[in-house]
Amino acid sequence: MSQLIQSYTKSLPVKLTTEAHIAKSRELTDLLQKRASMEITHKNRRDQMKEEISNIESQIEMAAGVVSRGEEYKDITCEVFIGDNDTVIIKRTDTGEPIETRPAQDDERQMALDLFEKKEEEAQITQETDGVNLGIEDGENNG
Repeated sequence: MSQLIQSYTKSLPVKLTTEAHIAKSRELTDLLQKRASMEITHKNRRDQMKEEISNIESQIEMAAGVVSRGEEYKDITCEVFIGDNDTVIIKRTDTGEPIETRPAQDDERQMALDLFEKKEEEAQITQETDGVNLGIEDGENNG
């Protein structure tokens, strides 16, 4: 006859019942879906990070170019002048530096002519107004 001298727990195979088999099948399905979802999330994050890194690399290249050239492009207001010899001069307003000189085009000549005629009309009106004002003042001083 045998006598018990020790008791311990050991992991041993146990045949699953139908219910336990169904429960384990559901658990496996859930785990597989979770893994697939995490793989998709991981891929999307990796793609997003690659895009962000690419954007940063482009910015680095642009900044390096600016540093090496010692200049960068900015929007600067420019003014267009037309001279007596029908030459157009385009100047930067920030430095006054001419950036382009070329022959005037027909539409530019017309704009210059229109502005000249308008200034002449304004000067004529100013002279006439000043003359009227002077006449009134002289009349007041005489009376």
